[in-house]
Amino acid sequence: GVSPLLAPPEIALEQMLFFDTETTGLSGGAGTFAFLVGLGWIEQGRLQVEQLFLEDFPGEEDFLDLLADRLARHRLFVSFNGRAFDTHILRNRFLLNRRQLPIDQQNDLLYWARRLWRRTLGDCSLGNIEREVLGVERRQDVAGFEVPGIHLEYLRSGQPGRLALVMEHNLQDVLSLVRLFEVIAGRVYGPTGKT
Repeated sequence: GVSPLLAPPEIALEQMLFFDTETTGLSGGAGTFAFLVGLGWIEQGRLQVEQLFLEDFPGEEDFLDLLADRLARHRLFVSFNGRAFDTHILRNRFLLNRRQLPIDQQNDLLYWARRLWRRTLGDCSLGNIEREVLGVERRQDVAGFEVPGIHLEYLRSGQPGRLALVMEHNLQDVLSLVRLFEVIAGRVYGPTGKT
């Protein structure tokens, strides 16, 4: 089982959804929208990952319908800085499209990372947690601040350009989120399975 500190006892691991967004801006203003949402969940003991990509802004309604369908299958949503950023952006986009974001219970792992590693690491960004805690070294990654520009270039040119790197970046974020949850669960529960 998962520690009740990380998930309510009535929620099984299979009911959790790990998610991360890539957006058109980093400020989170009204004009900012998610063009890529990475989703990860456990099904029959195996990790499944799906990436939803919004090819162009006019397709946002269909994109949000598809995302709502995926979200509705889960009960607990796990993110890294999602409470302050990803969920905020998604909620705004859902509201602007007269919909309600079906994210109720959320566990933001940034809170846990700060609690567990702030004293030793200082920098609790996902990139630093990946390097120092998870042992993940990204080879050909794009920096988060580059993502909006890469997406804009794709919209202007119609050519994928560096979009594949953004997809890879998002995929790695989701994989790291799942791995980080495992590590935190081990730290919170401890080797004996007690909190």
